[in-house]
Amino acid sequence: MQLKKCLALALSLILFWACVKEEFESAPQSQGVVVGFYADGSAGTRTTINDDGVSTSWSTTDRLALWALNEGTQAYTLNNTPFKVYFRDTSTSAFFTATLDAAMPEASYTYYATYPTPASVNGTTATFVAPATQDGKMGGGAAIMVATPQSGIGALDIITDRSQNDELMDGNLHMSMNHKMHALRMFIPDIDTKRYYGFGDEKVERIELTMPWDIAGTVNTDIADPAAGLTLTGNGSKTITLNLQEPIGATTASGNSYDYDYAYASIIPAPANDPSIYNGVLDAKIYTSTMAARATISFANIAESHQFLAGHITPVVLNCSNTLQRYALRFKMGVNNLGEDIHTIYFYDSAGNHLYTIEDVNNNMIIPGYHELDYTFATADEQNAYFALAGQTLTVKYESEHAIVSNTFVMPAINTPGCKEVVLNVPYLLFQDFSGVSALSSNDNYTSGFLSGTKDGVLFLDGWSGGRIGASAGTAIRIACRRETSADYPARVDTPALSGLKAGASVTVSLSFNYSMARQEGGLQITPPSLGQTCYLGKTTTTGAIESGRNFYTAGLNGQDGTFPTSFYINDTEGSYTNINNSYTYNMEGCGSTTRLTWLTTNDHKAGTNNGTYWLYIDNVKVQIVSE
Repeated sequence: MQLKKCLALALSLILFWACVKEEFESAPQSQGVVVGFYADGSAGTRTTINDDGVSTSWSTTDRLALWALNEGTQAYTLNNTPFKVYFRDTSTSAFFTATLDAAMPEASYTYYATYPTPASVNGTTATFVAPATQDGKMGGGAAIMVATPQSGIGALDIITDRSQNDELMDGNLHMSMNHKMHALRMFIPDIDTKRYYGFGDEKVERIELTMPWDIAGTVNTDIADPAAGLTLTGNGSKTITLNLQEPIGATTASGNSYDYDYAYASIIPAPANDPSIYNGVLDAKIYTSTMAARATISFANIAESHQFLAGHITPVVLNCSNTLQRYALRFKMGVNNLGEDIHTIYFYDSAGNHLYTIEDVNNNMIIPGYHELDYTFATADEQNAYFALAGQTLTVKYESEHAIVSNTFVMPAINTPGCKEVVLNVPYLLFQDFSGVSALSSNDNYTSGFLSGTKDGVLFLDGWSGGRIGASAGTAIRIACRRETSADYPARVDTPALSGLKAGASVTVSLSFNYSMARQEGGLQITPPSLGQTCYLGKTTTTGAIESGRNFYTAGLNGQDGTFPTSFYINDTEGSYTNINNSYTYNMEGCGSTTRLTWLTTNDHKAGTNNGTYWLYIDNVKVQIVSE
């Protein structure tokens, strides 16, 4: 660099570090080559609204995508490469870094950048999701931006770890970002009389906005053309919901000084080829925890109402004077026992009729922490339909990539005012604590067609089966392998099929359970040491009740009725139906919707022992998907 440029940059960075040291992000990784660039902070080119409600900053969680086109070879050295915030200046700019496998080749490059990282890229066309659920501060990628391309720039400089904060970076690449979305800045008067704010001491925590055009959805833009607009390609919505990260109250005044509470929405700009939409209105539904109001605002009363241009901000005054009691349901995610992320949730009444669906659970529920179904402004007939569900037992189905599982909950008193909360706990792929089991005896009949000592299987509960099995009503189960003179008779129990898995799915599941052991030995010739037993864990697709030793003698542990990839040994005398104090977990691969999980036990072989029965007690069986 030229000396003048070096001195100017050094001075600016020294001043910069004086005010942003507390914003310093984690140092670059020790492995690989770290490179970086500046995203300059000219007015309005950052992402998240600060606490003052007006200024903006890059968020410490922001990620930018960078492309580096080699102008000689016309090949991309960097292609949609994510860069994270290294440090930031809350008023001007931020420095973003990435760790590459090797330094960039020395060449002349054209650089492109976007915020956030695109969902997909085809050539120079990038696809983004303009979110229909936002936090009121334009965080989380709601402020889509494209940089002005920079040509004739060399390779990005290598950066070493600045553990003492004393290295000045060259920063040879500075990208200036351009907003592709329009912003609505909302606030609620009024000052002393509160004539526009009828919520008393409650703050607004949710705003639902509806416009005449699609203001959210999947959009495309050209990363090489900062003047290009957004093109809606799918999932268009004229409504967005703001679950406010920071609830807002009324604007207050002290003398000539005003204290504003702002909420922001990032929306797709209005289409330039349809001026008729500007004759419409902005419909805003505003909610506190117990109350609601509705403001319908003509575009004629909104500044810039005939534009709604990209990179512009429209102030919106919300009139919340006409309030009413709120009726709503707030769904929150509790524990996810399935082990795999849920993407869709379905609700059904007691007759099996579909009532409601929450799609894109991650964006519409988990990120804001909840999902609300508000029926305050529904018609009388619609409200009565909701009211009729109070106290009913509803079925919930949870869909993930590989499974659909369900459970139930009792609808709270949604026929009374307020926002009623329901916590949704996703069930296991399979769970059984045997609290519903009836008493069973292992003294069933010997089967025909197999070696003596193999006993018929019996069905119990809903799809479980076992051979040489017993159960204490409402408590637990046990299986009983046996030593008979010189013969050994195995015992087994099989779960129902893992029918919660989708057809064609093949997943690894985690099987966990509690167990203990006891035994009873005697007969013509019993000589301690007493025998222990081995429990083999496996799987099968055989349906119905499976005999205790079927195929075991002729095909070993990999016959038609199961493969057994693991086992454990136990030799104990303290177990019982009420003393099951050990635990075991194993990951079983290659499980599908017809897979049943199997326990098969056999006892030790030792000379001089006869006639012993060896019980394995089992309880609290839990099966989860192991996410990759």
